[in-house]
Amino acid sequence: AALEAYRKALAAKDDFVEVIMVLGALLLECGRGREAIEVIKRLVDIDSESVQGHNYLGLVQCQTKDWEGAGHSFAQALELDPTYVDALINLGVLEWEQGDAEKAIDYLEQAASLDAGNREVIMNIAMFQAQIGDRTSAIALLQDYTRSEPTDIEAWVLLGDILVQNGEPQL
Repeated sequence: AALEAYRKALAAKDDFVEVIMVLGALLLECGRGREAIEVIKRLVDIDSESVQGHNYLGLVQCQTKDWEGAGHSFAQALELDPTYVDALINLGVLEWEQGDAEKAIDYLEQAASLDAGNREVIMNIAMFQAQIGDRTSAIALLQDYTRSEPTDIEAWVLLGDILVQNGEPQL
């Protein structure tokens, strides 16, 4: 019923950005990824200069395992705005998932240079560093971060996990 209501809203006003985003997200949630991509593509058809539209399309493409399309969408967002941290994070995660740790960390370091305190950047860099065996850097990064954000439970858990991996389970 909800899908039908959103489709009718979109039929009445086919450039209603909020409805496009909600319908795309709902289709994705219902396991209809290909339909979600077609709906979300409307965002960039409506406004080809929309950094957020290209980035969101890339996220939907990732969910449907269209890695090439996702990379293209994130790169398009960055071409439109080279300082768009979310696209840098998303490209970093995508490269990591594709097995290119060096490129992944490069993208995340670019994001960190633009927004040093960004939690998503810090958490991803720390996870990637730990996974490539640079636990000392990951620990230092998370210790710094938790000093400024002492209530971030996920950061404390990640720090604890990495300390255990590093053979430092005691205080």
